Amino acid sequence: MRLATLTFYDTVKESTSSRAQVRFGVVPYSSGVNVGAAVLAENPNWMAGNHTYNSREGEVTLGEWQTTNIDYMRTGAATNFVFQGSENIVTTQNSHQACLDFYLSLQSDDTFVSSNDATWFQVSTTNTNPRTVTYTGTVTYIDYSGGGQFYQESSGECNFDIVENHYDAQSTITVTEEADETFEWVYRPTNYNLAGLYDDNEMEVPTGWNNALETVTWDGCVEEASTVPNATFEPVPAGALDLDLNLVPNNENERWKPALRDVTWMRISQPRRRRSYTLDHVRIDDQRVRLARPFFSCPRPAQRLEELSRFELETYVDDLRPDGATYHDIGMIWGARFIAPNGIFSADNARAPNGDDITRHIVFLTDGELAPNSQVYSPYGTHWWDRRIHAGLDNNQVRANHAARFQAACRAARNENISVWVVAFGTALTQNLIDCATSGRAYSAVDSDALDAAFREIAQKIARLRITE
Repeated sequence: MRLATLTFYDTVKESTSSRAQVRFGVVPYSSGVNVGAAVLAENPNWMAGNHTYNSREGEVTLGEWQTTNIDYMRTGAATNFVFQGSENIVTTQNSHQACLDFYLSLQSDDTFVSSNDATWFQVSTTNTNPRTVTYTGTVTYIDYSGGGQFYQESSGECNFDIVENHYDAQSTITVTEEADETFEWVYRPTNYNLAGLYDDNEMEVPTGWNNALETVTWDGCVEEASTVPNATFEPVPAGALDLDLNLVPNNENERWKPALRDVTWMRISQPRRRRSYTLDHVRIDDQRVRLARPFFSCPRPAQRLEELSRFELETYVDDLRPDGATYHDIGMIWGARFIAPNGIFSADNARAPNGDDITRHIVFLTDGELAPNSQVYSPYGTHWWDRRIHAGLDNNQVRANHAARFQAACRAARNENISVWVVAFGTALTQNLIDCATSGRAYSAVDSDALDAAFREIAQKIARLRITE
């Protein structure tokens, strides 16, 4: 495929006048397409400011509150109390000094006796753990009168006598409570602010244990603009913004979203057994459990149309690696967007630098069949959970809907006066591929020699068409 691409380049250059401007672009695709850098270079506002992903959030569950401390503070004037009675306190100590020490240990007033918590009224609670709950109410206190009487015995013992008075007084009661915490994951659709992502393609998100921050890196692949889960696209519904080749975003529905697989989880409770459940959310309170991530493949960044040298093109294609599922529709959508005369790249593509018309050609090369998968993270999310392509779980219908979208993208490209050439390399030239191509421009190549010959023929025809069309 790499060699055939260079043969194509050589043949076009050899067959074209040196006065002509020939630009080449490359859009690698699999289950994703890497166009984020190209979009940002034109207008950063065309990328979303926030987006909802099938992700996870940490939640802390509190056990029962347990009281760890209570402080009482009398309020109001010194005379603001209700006398509750008194009694004599008589004690025997082993010395006069012991009597004195006991006396000094007594407080003259506001020593707590009883909470009377039935009278309390709650006035505030802090939203913390431990938390502070503040009440107002009546508290019973004591003070002492009579000055304290000391009676020294001949044995050396000391008798101590004092009057203990009880009274109720209005107070502020501060209760400190603490609860055991249990951290758990809740797997559900979660909205993320993306404002800090685009300057360096990194952002921190609280997806670690106990909501620890983790760094998420964006490699440039995108999720598509909003769409509708239709089975047919003739005509294309107004809500299928992803199939609008001339889309220039003005709102969040129209904007492209960064594909962030590292904030995406599949809500599968037993991933090792390959059993799936369509639950609204799954709660997990074990740090060792990590639910399955969807499969994700992001190709090399797409190459915009430029007057590439042979060395530049060779260097680019030599770095390409096959990986991931095959989504023909997303490849055609962005191939057409890169070359269309209107849309976000219209400044490059409307007319030639000298004002002449531009002849446009897409050579759509695939070595695989259309193969969407319900557990692949694609530009339409992960189908099983996002349901943007088909509302149900019928994989055959999902594949059929992608095939219909592919045809819609091909028609849209041809309607922009773009010649579409299709080459099936080492795979069946299906009717879906034939119908995508401009009439008579679908090829099958069973081996590398046939592929080289097909690319050479296409390049020669493109050079001749530049003169006749």
